[in-house]
Amino acid sequence: MGCPLILDDFALRTECFALLRLPGVHYVKLAPEITAKMRTDKLSQAAITAVVQMAGCSGCTPWPSARRPRRSRNG
Repeated sequence: MGCPLILDDFALRTECFALLRLPGVHYVKLAPEITAKMRTDKLSQAAITAVVQMAGCSGCTPWPSARRPRRSRNG
């Protein structure tokens, strides 16, 4: 259909990583349980870094830094 897909609440489960390979996935929003401890927990930081790198290799953009496409003024 040409619509970009968003993986919402991406978690660190094996089946979630397979979703990064789906065609049309453009954005990844990490689950709160992953990001909640990111300031103090080194393992959470490493996990977030890995997911961001994997998403980037697949052509995805992590949701917090993603910019929503602008709608044209003509429609």
